[in-house]
Amino acid sequence: MIDAKCRLLVFRVQFRLFYLQAALLYKKAACTFSLTFYIDKSK
Repeated sequence: MIDAKCRLLVFRVQFRLFYLQAALLYKKAACTFSLTFYIDKSK
């Protein structure tokens, strides 16, 4: 039972880390996209 709880905890931590990384990548991409879009419009 404790082994299963440990596995679940590890899985949740890994999932949270993955989610944070994905959110950071998404923010970076959105930032870059809006910047290039803004530069294209100002030309």
